[in-house]
Amino acid sequence: VEQHWIPSANKTAYPWTNMTAAAANGTMSNGNDNGTTTTTSVMIDPKAFPQTPDGLTAFLQQIDGPCPYDNDSDAPHSTPAVYQATRMEILAGYHKEISIPLLEPQSCRVDWEIRVDEDDIDFRLVQSAAGQPAAVPTVPVQRVRALSSSSTTTSKSGGGGKAADASGSFTLDQDATSPTTLLLVFDNAYSWYTPKFVSYTVTVTPPISTDRLERAERAKAALSKVLVSAVAAQEVVATSDKTAQRTAQVVEQQQSKVDTWQEQVKVCQTAEQEQLQASQTVQQQCHDLEERIASQKARLATEREQLAKLEQAIRELQMEHRVRTEETAALQSAIATAQHDFQTATAQSQDAQALWDQRQAQRRQLEREASADVTQLRAVQQERDAADVAHGAAVSELDFLERTADALRLRFV
Repeated sequence: VEQHWIPSANKTAYPWTNMTAAAANGTMSNGNDNGTTTTTSVMIDPKAFPQTPDGLTAFLQQIDGPCPYDNDSDAPHSTPAVYQATRMEILAGYHKEISIPLLEPQSCRVDWEIRVDEDDIDFRLVQSAAGQPAAVPTVPVQRVRALSSSSTTTSKSGGGGKAADASGSFTLDQDATSPTTLLLVFDNAYSWYTPKFVSYTVTVTPPISTDRLERAERAKAALSKVLVSAVAAQEVVATSDKTAQRTAQVVEQQQSKVDTWQEQVKVCQTAEQEQLQASQTVQQQCHDLEERIASQKARLATEREQLAKLEQAIRELQMEHRVRTEETAALQSAIATAQHDFQTATAQSQDAQALWDQRQAQRRQLEREASADVTQLRAVQQERDAADVAHGAAVSELDFLERTADALRLRFV
């Protein structure tokens, strides 16, 4: 039969492993098996220390007190030793003894489980210490009968399967300092023909010092406050995230409005330029017409002078006079047409000027509205920057609190 010392994969579940209301209020119980309860007041507030690496170090020093935490030295002393065997055969008419040495017997806890494949077997557990005249029966003789194989449960050793047919636990005397040996006795002497197959698991949990228990009490009490602060920080982070999202949406909407106004201003500016070009074209046409009218007037004046000079010879030059008269009439008709065109161009210029004034008024109105939207956008951006600063502070505080909680959890036992 092989005997194995197996470190448990899961830490032993002590009464102080789970956070309780007493821990949140600064008090904890050490959970001794002798029925007594020791309560220690722990009033170390993590908020009293700055949220810096030096502040965290000072806070953890207050938590540790006279028992500084050391991962290399703390972990081995809290790891239980597991001794077990599977389907160990006990021949008919014989018994078998299994010795388990206890290196630290003082206040150590022993948990045992027995399983019998079929039938039954007598079992007892004896404790012997160096210097004692005789062994002390810790578990008296009892007949362990196999339960139904369909009954399953999860044993204390962490495995599932057939339920234990017998189990128990006890704590050794606090004054036990001498080397001690536990003797598991499986007796099948009463059976004539039938061998028995037995499985057992014995878990020996080393004792825990008072300083480490008090350190665990302080760490548990402080962790409850750290977790409350962490929850508050998470709420601040969530609120700042929502505020940032809302601010981003408002900024996006305002930016969209500003973009729309800017597009409208560009359209108005384009229309103004087109109207300005049209007005300039009309003005050039009016200038050309004025030059033509001036030219026609000058020509008419010249013709009149020539006509005056020729009035004396009108009789002789009647035919020529008629021609000149017709030319004069044609010139007057051209002058009338030019004047009419000038009046039409003048009216078009006035209409263009009125449309230009209307466009100028619309553009000034759009510029005022765009200026108001830009002012509102800057205010919203300032609010978003303030929300970003609050969000960064909350995230920093949450990160510090999480590292503090991790450091405190390492001090659990």
